[in-house]
Amino acid sequence: MTTASKHLPSKEVNNFLRLCNVLFNLSSSAIRFIFDHEFCPETLKKVFSKKNNRDILDRLRTKKTISGPQWESLFPIGGLEVQSSKLDITLMICLLRNLADIDVFDSQPQINYKIDSSIGTAISTIKFYRNKLSHMDNGSVSDLTFNEIFDAVNMAIIKLNPSLWTECESIRHGPLDEHFENCTALHEICRDGNLELAKVLIQQGFPVNEYNDLRKTPLHSASHEGHKDIVELLLSHGATAVVNKGTISGSTPLHFASRQGHKEIVQLLLQHGADIHQGNNNQSKPIHLATHENHINIVKVLIENGANVNDINKNGSTPMHLVSFKNLTEMAEFLIKNGADINRPKLDKRTPLHVACTYGNFEMVSLLVRHQALVEQRDNDGRTPLFYAKDNGNREIISMLRTLDHSVENDQKAFYMFMLFSCVIIICGVLKRYV
Repeated sequence: MTTASKHLPSKEVNNFLRLCNVLFNLSSSAIRFIFDHEFCPETLKKVFSKKNNRDILDRLRTKKTISGPQWESLFPIGGLEVQSSKLDITLMICLLRNLADIDVFDSQPQINYKIDSSIGTAISTIKFYRNKLSHMDNGSVSDLTFNEIFDAVNMAIIKLNPSLWTECESIRHGPLDEHFENCTALHEICRDGNLELAKVLIQQGFPVNEYNDLRKTPLHSASHEGHKDIVELLLSHGATAVVNKGTISGSTPLHFASRQGHKEIVQLLLQHGADIHQGNNNQSKPIHLATHENHINIVKVLIENGANVNDINKNGSTPMHLVSFKNLTEMAEFLIKNGADINRPKLDKRTPLHVACTYGNFEMVSLLVRHQALVEQRDNDGRTPLFYAKDNGNREIISMLRTLDHSVENDQKAFYMFMLFSCVIIICGVLKRYV
């Protein structure tokens, strides 16, 4: 990136841009160096899948400490290997804090490396100043503040990885432009929702459509976090070129906004050419994600703009399969009113009723039966919904289906007829022999 076509930044703006580089770029390298020391890069998948670690990660995901895109980088679709290079700095800090028992604090650490030279203090320093920079009112930093922050961050980075000392010095004193080619500062600012700083970075020539290691652009970040004003800013500065670009998981900005329930951003993206039928790596469309998260208002907008209510993902699941799995009866009623086929099977021939019975969702089974779901439909294994209800042990569902499912009775009749026919043939054979 060059700033030749931009106005020459002031010394204060220069200070801000240098801090962006050291905090959003170089600090990531320092944190990753420690991360790879704590967690062997070749066995990350095994480490995260251990029961104790997986339980901790599940709790962090439930509390939304770990976001959807971050979760996909921990457990990639399709069984791909986990790579530390695909983990963002906030996720690495979170994992070091919760899985490696490194003390990381949210408040400003008291930095005196002659007294406290711990890795936790160094990470806490970087974390604190990244957050502080992201929430500045403008992109201007005085020399006094610059030196205070840079000195603290410089010591923290060198503590984590001494080999980065020369890069720190280069960022501090070297030419400004040469360090911003792969800078992700705009991603961070857009994720945090700081409109004024986003304007400053764009004005200084930061590339609006730059990809990070997860193939995310600033538009993906702002769409996921629900920052409508920043989405508008990015779209007005050329982000329409990446409105249908997918991340490493194939997710577009519309996937993110639909999943998170950001209605105004969904509408904005659609107005700027977002493809409502585009699937991610799992071939899930925006309507699948909005349905799964029970965002009826988003599903309504998507249907109004041409989304297929019976669209399928890689496994052949429709939105109706997803609501049957999660027992979302209100969403199911809405989908049915908008033309959802309640008897459409997945690739394994299981219908939404099969799914609801498998997970013991009585309310959903009642709704599907009321809407004439086929109770005798068989899947690829020849099993009806009643089989899965019995396997689940839900007596209410079993009782309901027994009054409707005559497949067992028909099977018994067929067996009796076969036995009777066999006996007749045997008797006829005996009589023919002796008569």
